[in-house]
Amino acid sequence: MIKMGNHKKDFNLLVSTVEDEGSFLFAMTNASFAKEKLSLNDAKSILIEKIKFFVPDHKPYDTETMLKFYFGKFNEFYDDDDLFKKQAGIALGDLILGCPTLNFVKQLYKSDSSTMNVYHWFYRAKLGQVKELCSKWGGTCHTNELYPVFGKPFEQRQNFHNREREISREIIDFIKSFIRTG
Repeated sequence: MIKMGNHKKDFNLLVSTVEDEGSFLFAMTNASFAKEKLSLNDAKSILIEKIKFFVPDHKPYDTETMLKFYFGKFNEFYDDDDLFKKQAGIALGDLILGCPTLNFVKQLYKSDSSTMNVYHWFYRAKLGQVKELCSKWGGTCHTNELYPVFGKPFEQRQNFHNREREISREIIDFIKSFIRTG
């Protein structure tokens, strides 16, 4: 349908992703993951296990390249295991949430680039208290961009820093401008 251009035309689309779309899945499906001390190889193995759980068999992926891309910069002996956990969450989130979202909007744009603009908003502010669904060791997680969008830092002042209110104001102003002018 999208590839054939069989969809609404002449609109602007704003899509958001966050730094770490997947850590919450580890925390929700494996309570001990956050508490365990993991080696680099443990984190890689757990990631592969989660991918098999979340990704259908008919979708092939190159495990070796993926592990090299996401974990190649780490050193087993010098880096903290929380970094390994966070990186596993980023990799899983990219695979099942971030990349599919971006691939969808890319296909949408390609189907009719003359009447459509697509904007991507990447959110990675992680400040203050750990938010719902998130972990202390993870990155800016799934849904974190929604708190500032809906003004939660103003509504629940005690749970947010001043910088989070500044970010919220910037985001609200940006979205208002986007709605008005595209």
